[in-house]
Amino acid sequence: MQEYVLPDYKTVKKGFVRGSEAAPLDQNNAEIDEDNQVVKMTNDRFSVPEVLFNPNDIGINQAGIAEAIVQTVEKCPPVFHRQLYANIFIAGGNSKLPGFAKRVRSDLVLIRPQECKLGVQ
Repeated sequence: MQEYVLPDYKTVKKGFVRGSEAAPLDQNNAEIDEDNQVVKMTNDRFSVPEVLFNPNDIGINQAGIAEAIVQTVEKCPPVFHRQLYANIFIAGGNSKLPGFAKRVRSDLVLIRPQECKLGVQ
């Protein structure tokens, strides 16, 4: 579990993860008081991004990221499939999640046509 101290823009200008020390300090080395808002993050840090890959886990009948990529490629003319699978570019805010591109790649390896080389960047 980690605690994230939310900014109040008076004493704490920028949010941060509270350390394990007894009296955490803000940017001005002032002690963080008990009035600060703190968000406790447990397994939510991992389970929330998982919904992007398996929306059925929360009852959404929709394709996950890997399935959506395959569906999109399959709608293109077959002559382009090899090039499209070889040049998948991951972009956007979610791409900053640790291991995101690796997870997309590992999911695509299982469901893409075997004759197509896979390239995920």
